[in-house]
Amino acid sequence: MYLSPDEARSDVILAGAATVFGGVLLALLLSAPGVPRRGLGAELIQLVSLFVLSGLTPYLLARYRDDVPGAFGLAAGRPVPWGPALLLAAPVVVLGVLRGLIVTGALGPGVLGRPARALGSPVVGTGGVDVLGLVLEVVAIAVLTVGTLLLIGFLVVRGRDAFRDDERSSTELLRTFGVAAAGAAVLFGGLRSLRGGEFRFLPLLLDVLALGAVVLIADRMVPPGAVVTRPAVLTPVVLVLIAHVLAAGGLFRGDLLLGLTTGSLAAGVVLVLAIVAEHHRTTAVLVPLLLAVHWWPTCLGPLPLARAGACLT
Repeated sequence: MYLSPDEARSDVILAGAATVFGGVLLALLLSAPGVPRRGLGAELIQLVSLFVLSGLTPYLLARYRDDVPGAFGLAAGRPVPWGPALLLAAPVVVLGVLRGLIVTGALGPGVLGRPARALGSPVVGTGGVDVLGLVLEVVAIAVLTVGTLLLIGFLVVRGRDAFRDDERSSTELLRTFGVAAAGAAVLFGGLRSLRGGEFRFLPLLLDVLALGAVVLIADRMVPPGAVVTRPAVLTPVVLVLIAHVLAAGGLFRGDLLLGLTTGSLAAGVVLVLAIVAEHHRTTAVLVPLLLAVHWWPTCLGPLPLARAGACLT
């Protein structure tokens, strides 16, 4: 579907604003009297919030322009390279398991990821199975995966339409911004640790290693000389960085170093997602990686929609 650059830019601004500033508005609404803070009602509100702040606005914009599923880079008929897609997710799975073992000291949470919190077995070390909790964990993973896929895919496609003539080398962008994101995460995380922030530095290093491995694999997936539209890549990168900083309290309050640490990791992951999606011309290739970053409780998730800093403690 053809869109003018002005129409594409307006879609990018609306989708980005809903994610960046929607969390602030939603927090105010959820703090109102009568809104449940615990129990099933609170969990269901959280699930709805996850999708509202990620995939809902892009979906409504795409429906308005009658551009579903093309607006998300999911046009029918394009082959999905599942081999490279699974290879891209492998470092996150391996280091997610290792990270879980180190953080919890138990086999279950390391291997099973987030659903292990609701499973009871000798491996996990609890006494029973929380069926409802297990269902909610799996649904949350699915909602985050789908919502992030719609948001990133929409920003990549609309960014490409909005700035058609601004092309750069895919390899150059990956190596420059990917390495910078990993280095920034180590720097800001180290400063926060020295300042007395409550987190263990080893899990953060494992996240950085996972990000570095994903960037390296993506670099090998992109053929020499390939180019991408720079705003299609950097628009979602900047968006998630700002969202993480605001979720941690912004520039003048809260924990700026926390936002910069998790935001740097998220920006590196989104950089890879955008470039791989542009190279293969389908965002379906991103599903295994998105599923992996949300299945294991690492700091690599693109959206700061869970408790801020939970992945660092």
